[in-house]
Amino acid sequence: MSILRHRWRRIASTSLLLITLLCTGAPADGLPDTAFVTINILSKHIRLLREGSYERIGMRFPPAAVLEEMGDKSWETVNSLEIRCENGVLKLTTGAGDFYEPFNLRISATDGSVFTVILGDEKRCYPLPVVFRGSGETVEVIVTEGLSRYAADAATAEYGMLPGESREALHALTLIIAARYHMKERSHRTFDFCDLTHCQVYRGRMAKGRTPLPDWQIDVRGREAPLLFHSRCGGRTFDERIFGSSVPKVKGVRDWISDEGVYLCRDTRWEREIGEQEMVALLFPDGTQPRGPVNCVYDRKRLRIILRGENRQWEFPPEDFRLRMNRIRGWSYIRSNNYTIKQIVRDGERCLLLRGYGLGHGVGFCQHGALALAQRGYSRYEIIEHYFPGIRFRNSGKARSTPYLSYVIFDLSSGRIVKCSHRQVIERRIPAGSLFKILVSLCIAHERRDLMDYRFHCRGTREDPTLPERCWDPHGHGENDLVTALSLSCNLYFASLYRHLSCRRFCSFCKKLFTLLEIQAKLPPVRNDAECARLYAGLDFRVTFYVRDLVKLIRFITPVHTDERRIERIKRLYAVERDLTGAGLRDVLVKGTASGEIKPYGARINYLPLLEKRVSDAGEGGKRWGKTSTVVAGTNSKHSYGIFIGGDDEKGIVVLLRRGNGHLAAKWAMLLMGKTEE
Repeated sequence: MSILRHRWRRIASTSLLLITLLCTGAPADGLPDTAFVTINILSKHIRLLREGSYERIGMRFPPAAVLEEMGDKSWETVNSLEIRCENGVLKLTTGAGDFYEPFNLRISATDGSVFTVILGDEKRCYPLPVVFRGSGETVEVIVTEGLSRYAADAATAEYGMLPGESREALHALTLIIAARYHMKERSHRTFDFCDLTHCQVYRGRMAKGRTPLPDWQIDVRGREAPLLFHSRCGGRTFDERIFGSSVPKVKGVRDWISDEGVYLCRDTRWEREIGEQEMVALLFPDGTQPRGPVNCVYDRKRLRIILRGENRQWEFPPEDFRLRMNRIRGWSYIRSNNYTIKQIVRDGERCLLLRGYGLGHGVGFCQHGALALAQRGYSRYEIIEHYFPGIRFRNSGKARSTPYLSYVIFDLSSGRIVKCSHRQVIERRIPAGSLFKILVSLCIAHERRDLMDYRFHCRGTREDPTLPERCWDPHGHGENDLVTALSLSCNLYFASLYRHLSCRRFCSFCKKLFTLLEIQAKLPPVRNDAECARLYAGLDFRVTFYVRDLVKLIRFITPVHTDERRIERIKRLYAVERDLTGAGLRDVLVKGTASGEIKPYGARINYLPLLEKRVSDAGEGGKRWGKTSTVVAGTNSKHSYGIFIGGDDEKGIVVLLRRGNGHLAAKWAMLLMGKTEE
């Protein structure tokens, strides 16, 4: 019976390994969870073991694990393994005996379990099977892992355990690591990745639970530009000329929120000073040095460090220059490639003063900047696009949404979030655009009721030079009153109110309302009638709202009774239900900007899924309402964003649609709220 059980284990183990080998060769276009990667682990620790910095590396295996010598039919069960170094030769000790270099061993299990590696006080878990290959010169310890699991674990090892508000940065890096596999960005012959920063850090299984890749992934078809990443860029990223390339494929970007003038990664400032002669000795260890004093400059346009002596000129790619210095001075001496060089004289000696920001080579995805974007509510796809402009995303075959969609659905009564695209979306900040027309309407309803019947004929282009040049609809909206103009979002109608509604009075109204609702929004200074007209029309994109503030505004203007007495008192004060929500905002869905057939706009992946369904407009009893807006926003580059805020008898919703418009954002809102017809 014991012999039969061992034979069954051996057959099952062999089958598992065959399946693993077949899956390793899965094509890049296959489903992500069918791809497997091979990783060389513990290379640094084995080197330290040879150098005497480590005494031993211990391993513990599950009861079902078996050890085989490759090419040998014999096998044994194994519970533990210990790696030591004796006279410069590695020795593997197991219950089956001692193995010296060269060796070729494999330990596997039938149940796909993990084994534990003990490194002093640290414990790590790695997947089985594991292969040990030792040639006397190099030793490889190779494990095989599913791509989705590996990408998540490697991203977690790079970042560490992150709180929930930062998880979108982790998800973004996970997608990049998975795409690097499909792009064949691997420089090892016998395995896919190592576990060092040469590829990406990997410390075994770290992510919690199942880690499938999302339905939308980076499209690598036809992409030549590598997907690189680093720790901190210090305010800008570079292209591959940093490494010596003459034709860059990765575009460097400014790492900031341009509208706010806020850098995402600027807090790691460093300064180094080095004597001219020491620098020359580090750059030219073979003694081929320039004669006489040298002049060293950093050409930021060409991305070259230029060294001029009396006899000739040398050029170094910044990363080469950095590594030459750091090999002797220490790997964190020149911390990044984002710095300036100033030549000074210190105690009679010519010196170089380097002042810079950041940490790492500075090309591609900045991990620290991505964290800042995630905390500001940007999605993983927006974060990736921030660092790789023009990147495309591909549906794995399961996605029914779009990568450009961010949203939050909440209970109108309690304010509790029911569902959202990602946790931190509530902290996303976006220009109000035409949402601002709601505030203008509220002010009129509360303080200038005589303007409720004000009418204006919109011809599509202005007749008054103070107004914006044209309306969003070039054909015009004809003659409208306030309710109709709100549903149609007529820019010229609202802009024309500058002649009737005092801007000072309006700003005072908004300031009071924002204070009552605890909305963190500020109005920009208005210097003349033309700026007032643009403000009323929702064309002043300096007016921004957080998504959490839009949630408060929705709960304020909804006819649904809320659980908060404070909000109900404010609603009674401003008579919202009768004058606003009951008319213009409901008509937005019936005959306004959100009504009718789906009108394609922007990115195809934003409207193609909508065309597969018939999205109803008004819904049951016409109880749904909302307001659309289309704005220009972004971080280091601008894109159109569609916005929709609204609700029904139970739920409220805020939708942001990158590369879309308000019309499509409204259609997605209806779909998300479950109001569709097949």
